[in-house]
Amino acid sequence: MRRIIIPAFVGLATLGAAACSPDEGDFKSEAEDFIGEDDGDVATQTGMTFEDVECEEPASTEEGSTFTCTATGSDGQSYTFTGEVTGERAFEIVDIAAAGGTPTGTAAPTATT
Repeated sequence: MRRIIIPAFVGLATLGAAACSPDEGDFKSEAEDFIGEDDGDVATQTGMTFEDVECEEPASTEEGSTFTCTATGSDGQSYTFTGEVTGERAFEIVDIAAAGGTPTGTAAPTATT
C-alpha cells in the first residue's frame, strides 16, 4: 500500500452551527465533504481531487474513535483514508493509503466538525 504524506496544517472543515453535540453521522458526512472538496485542503495538499467518497460512521464521538473512508483519486486509483475523532467537534485524517502501492509515510490533515 502506498501512503501519501500530508502536512498537519491541511485545514479545517466545520459542521453547521448546531445547538447540540455532533453525532457519528455528522463526522461521516463532514469527512466525506472534507475529502471530496475539489478546491479544498486535501486536494491542495495531495495535488489531486477525490470523488465517490464514502465514509463509515465512527463507533462513537469519543476522542480517539477511528473511522475509514474510501475514494477514487483523479489518478484513477482507489484510496483509503483513516480518520480519528480528536475532539467534540474535530477529526483528523491520520492516514491515506493508495491500493497496491508501497508504504511511504502517513497523513495528518485535521478538521473541526
